[in-house]
Amino acid sequence: HRRFKNRTWEIDLKVERPEKKPPFLKGELKNISSRLQVLGNGNVMKLNVWLSPDAAEPFPFIIEGDSVDAGGTLAIKTIEKHNISVDYTIKELARVEQVFDTRTIPVKRVENFTLGYKSDRNFSQPLKMAKFSEALIPKDAMPEENDTTSVQNFSQNKLARRRYLDVTDQVRRMPLSLVLLTDQAYMKDILEALVNIELRFQTTQVHWNRFHGTLNYGVNQAGATSPSNNREDQFSANLLEVSIYGIVSFFERVPDDAKVKDKK
Repeated sequence: HRRFKNRTWEIDLKVERPEKKPPFLKGELKNISSRLQVLGNGNVMKLNVWLSPDAAEPFPFIIEGDSVDAGGTLAIKTIEKHNISVDYTIKELARVEQVFDTRTIPVKRVENFTLGYKSDRNFSQPLKMAKFSEALIPKDAMPEENDTTSVQNFSQNKLARRRYLDVTDQVRRMPLSLVLLTDQAYMKDILEALVNIELRFQTTQVHWNRFHGTLNYGVNQAGATSPSNNREDQFSANLLEVSIYGIVSFFERVPDDAKVKDKK
């Protein structure tokens, strides 16, 4: 018996071991957010439950239901799929993971991702090439920055060679832009996640608009009554089209000879 919690849900799980019957998982689901929450496509939420700390495969726990009001609790209906087969070793309720679908996932869709795209904050700064790109171009054939027709301005993978705001022997700093669709409740989490990536993301500009398009949820399960897109979903959260501009840093590898000198 154990209780788990994330930013939206709290679930109380228990393994029941009836006599002459297979053990099964039961529980109660509580919405701890400040707004109504849907369970997922086909009116189903799926959880991966690890029944042992060293288990390789989790037990798939299915919760049936439409939605849960803010602060509300759902008594999980016991179904046959909750029976735990002999393939699983039951030691403890070690870990629980929610499986997102297109109806519940925080980032619904990535609309655009562009390398070397400057925000208003650094729009006047010229873009530069990395030194390894400059070495591939003869000095007398170096194209102008705004020359979009010269093949010399693009790599063999069709990437613009001039995509850095700053280039030194230690680091290259590249601007980029990202446009995505998300529930407004998750925008703060997305911005925090970007700041914490290994590339040292520096946010320079953010703006958002209300999304008025249609977002398909995919094919419903057989017999399900849940909507197939956000236009049909009466519980659909407010969707935003968020544009994020930032700068990421690529740190150069320290040359082997420099490491030797440093040791001396």
